[in-house]
Amino acid sequence: MQAAEYLGEKSYLKGLEREKRKKIRERYKEKREALRHQMSYGQEWGGVQPQPRYKPAFYEQLGVLPGSRPYLDWFQSRFPGLVSEFESKLPTYKGFKTVLGAVRETGEIQEQWSEWLKGKKSSLKERWWSKRPEERGEKPWAFQPMIRTRSF
Repeated sequence: MQAAEYLGEKSYLKGLEREKRKKIRERYKEKREALRHQMSYGQEWGGVQPQPRYKPAFYEQLGVLPGSRPYLDWFQSRFPGLVSEFESKLPTYKGFKTVLGAVRETGEIQEQWSEWLKGKKSSLKERWWSKRPEERGEKPWAFQPMIRTRSF
């Protein structure tokens, strides 16, 4: 009796797995068709927008940045704010007719980003050093010599 129940549950689970795989396949097909449609009919979708990648240039700058571990962590935590500040200075795009135009513009934006980031490093360094030692993760009082008093 138990073996029959086990086999029945097993076949039921296989059926569920089949349905799940079928749904995933259908969703993948829909996304692929939507992407193909967007690439060929970019203007109907409001044009193809440039999609720059900011992280590679940011981490490249972070890799050559001298400083303590707290400073590097602080610099890394500024990434989202830096991206939004940079994007606010970019012109708004209405969309490109072709994907190649968007890709070309994306490359130009990424180059502008790396140049802008290089110029921004000095102001970030100034902001870091304007913070109090406790905010920078330092403890200057830990290394001060003890106060010696005379005992009578």
